[in-house]
Amino acid sequence: MKKYILDIYRCERDNSRSIVGIIEEVGEKGKKGFNTYDELWDILNKTETGNADKKSDRRNLRKENRKFPRRETSFFTNYSVQPSSGDEVFAGVIVNESRTGICLLTPGELCMGENILLKTTNRGRLKKAAVCWSKNFKDCHYMTGLEFVN
Repeated sequence: MKKYILDIYRCERDNSRSIVGIIEEVGEKGKKGFNTYDELWDILNKTETGNADKKSDRRNLRKENRKFPRRETSFFTNYSVQPSSGDEVFAGVIVNESRTGICLLTPGELCMGENILLKTTNRGRLKKAAVCWSKNFKDCHYMTGLEFVN
């Protein structure tokens, strides 16, 4: 039987399927973030074929010939689109990172070339980045590639 540590950060009273948190399997490295009940369910019901897919994904990452390797991670961050007409701040989850950028799970689509100001909640610092790509993820979120800028 697998054991998990589950941290729930937010759950809406009127919508039980809207739940945000982090889960980690006891004895395994790494944590995974989730933004919906369905994402949590997918993590908890991962099959052995899912592990094979992960190995295949790692092989594909090596073929990309990146300058700096990506590191899988999962933590929350706040970000704003620059320049912004207001002080609107959004929440996202950093999925992986390298020296030159991150992959960010966002609730809305970001456009290529937009400038983003990130404030990581666990590191307490601001970082500027530019949107390189954005694609739909599970019909209600977007995976967004960001490159750090000076």
